[in-house]
Amino acid sequence: GKTSVSTPSKDSECYDEGIEAGFLFEQSGTDTYWSNQCTMCSFVDWILAPYFAEQKKKLGLPPPQKALWSIDVWSVH
Repeated sequence: GKTSVSTPSKDSECYDEGIEAGFLFEQSGTDTYWSNQCTMCSFVDWILAPYFAEQKKKLGLPPPQKALWSIDVWSVH
């Protein structure tokens, strides 16, 4: 959505637990609530890349080790 009303309030039950678990609450700035180029970039920067880095660390792989993210052909991807 276009405003913070489309995401949980900071006063919502379990909001803090969601943040601690790595949830990212972000408005898309659109009427559709769908992901767009900006939210996809946030997803990659704040969720996917850190996840890959942590998995490489857990597996004892070097940081430059390649990782594969398989996605569909939606235009924002």
